[in-house]
Amino acid sequence: MRTLPSLITLTVLIALVATPAALAQDSFGQRHTQPSHWPQQAPQQQQPQAQWPQQAPQQQQPQAQRPQQPPQQPPQQPPQQPPQQLGQWPQQGGHSQTQTNPLEQLMQMELQELGVPAQSSLKQGELGGPTPTSIPGGRVITTPELLQLLNNPHSGAVVFDVLGSHQRLPNAIDAVAASAGGSFNDRTQQQFVRQLEHASGGRRDVPLVFYCSSIQCWMSYNAALRAINAGYTQVYWYRGGLQAWDYMAQMSAQFSANHAPGHGRPQVQGGGW
Repeated sequence: MRTLPSLITLTVLIALVATPAALAQDSFGQRHTQPSHWPQQAPQQQQPQAQWPQQAPQQQQPQAQRPQQPPQQPPQQPPQQPPQQLGQWPQQGGHSQTQTNPLEQLMQMELQELGVPAQSSLKQGELGGPTPTSIPGGRVITTPELLQLLNNPHSGAVVFDVLGSHQRLPNAIDAVAASAGGSFNDRTQQQFVRQLEHASGGRRDVPLVFYCSSIQCWMSYNAALRAINAGYTQVYWYRGGLQAWDYMAQMSAQFSANHAPGHGRPQVQGGGW
């Protein structure tokens, strides 16, 4: 199995990179020209020359001149950036003119809107595809929030692996069967309720965390809905799943390589990949 960075190492990483970076913003000004108008000039009288007395002096009408306007320059267009594809995680190692906090990038990806409405009923049929950004009766938890929850020795949080992969979060309990569709009165629900009672010690206020592969996976969504229907009040859906956790592990490894030369990848407490 692959190894994951310890929760303590990941928490230290978050503390060092969580400070929001000031994002440089380009301002595009346009030169405004004054509206054209005709200036009024006082009429100038021409000095009369020697004229016969019977002729009246003639006045010359002034000719108005249009003021010259500065040439207009086309407004500058902001540089176009390639659109981000659905489910695509930010790449590491690159440097752009606008520096973005990698932790903020990760959270934005975990909360990416995919145009799918939340539902309180179990997802039937295919469980792969875009997911909602919320879950009725529960809440979405991001990777930094999950690390904070797991590092709290008084939280008593229980993590459930609903994917069944060889990759697994520390101390996660297998709950793949709870990903099935069906109803909240089927046999799967009854068996899952007994599993929840055993894992939570009979307490309905214990934080329960459910995850699968990524924001393109409904398996953990169904399991979280089953726990909510069973009456548990602190149900957390880790929408980013293993993909987000692995991205954080890569950030931790890169941080360790940059700040602690010679050290290998840290070991996991209580389980591994």
